[in-house]
Amino acid sequence: MFAALILAAALLLGLRFAVPRAKEAVISVGGTEVARVALSGAKGVIWNDSHLTVEAEGGAVRVTSADCPDKLCVAAGDLTRAGDCAVCVPNRTVVRLVGRNSVVVTY
Repeated sequence: MFAALILAAALLLGLRFAVPRAKEAVISVGGTEVARVALSGAKGVIWNDSHLTVEAEGGAVRVTSADCPDKLCVAAGDLTRAGDCAVCVPNRTVVRLVGRNSVVVTY
């Protein structure tokens, strides 16, 4: 039983690293795309409005600050793979990463 659990965890971890690195960050507010940024060479603030700030560095994107009460979008941390996303529901903002073959891996 324990071996099956370890095997399943290893398989999920392996699938996570099989997903290709993202090529672009897409930021949508209220369902409308407001920014699309190529991650190759992107560094610093790529989106900043009165509600949240999104920064890029080293091929990763993260929400660094938000004025929402729970800050789950900030807690999402670094987004690096195609399909990764951070959502701020109170501010109706979605930051998602896309690539050539965007694949979403859920756990």
